[in-house]
Amino acid sequence: MLDKSGNFIAFFTENEEKDLGVTFESNLRFEKHINDIYDKAQRVLSFIHHSFDNMDQDRFLTINKSIVRPLLEYATCVWSPYLKKDYTNWNLYKEGPQKW
Repeated sequence: MLDKSGNFIAFFTENEEKDLGVTFESNLRFEKHINDIYDKAQRVLSFIHHSFDNMDQDRFLTINKSIVRPLLEYATCVWSPYLKKDYTNWNLYKEGPQKW
């Protein structure tokens, strides 16, 4: 929309936009996206862990690699974790499945 002097007027501004499953922030940091996918992966891991009473490590790793890892690795070429704090979440995920 234009005002009387012909300048563009924005109705509202967004701090983030989600496109193809990747949350883009206005500062292009991807913190929210990384936290969201990490939380989703943790929920799925927890569901898998609590759904099966007796699961050997090989079966768990197979399920983990086929279901959970794709959630985390989707579009990494776009949001590549280049900050140290982003790598912290990734390392926590990698250490988590071995604890079970």
